[in-house]
Amino acid sequence: KPEFDLNSLPVAILNEEYTAVITASIKREPNDSWYNYAFRLQGGLPRGISFITELGSRSIQIAGTPTELGSYGIKLEVIVTEPESYLNYEQSVEQYDDGDDLCRNTRDKNYVLEVKAQQQ
Repeated sequence: KPEFDLNSLPVAILNEEYTAVITASIKREPNDSWYNYAFRLQGGLPRGISFITELGSRSIQIAGTPTELGSYGIKLEVIVTEPESYLNYEQSVEQYDDGDDLCRNTRDKNYVLEVKAQQQ
């Protein structure tokens, strides 16, 4: 099963640049970078903060400059599928099947992004 490397999000400061990176990986799988990763975010982020990911990337970014105070609950889900194909040493494309049962696995985790005022 995939796992996230971040247990909680760092606190954001109102009107200051914010970035948090969350990476998913398959523990005890030396070739986890071969798999396809897709992320889905449920819930609302504060104004000024975005959810950024690239197709196939194992990481997502929550970034921007928050313009409102509060606590924002989100649910992050990762969906991992086996690659459609890979290039072997003879440079020919073949179907990839490593024989394990990870043809489609998901994991989700609830996070809270807290935006606080800057302390004086």
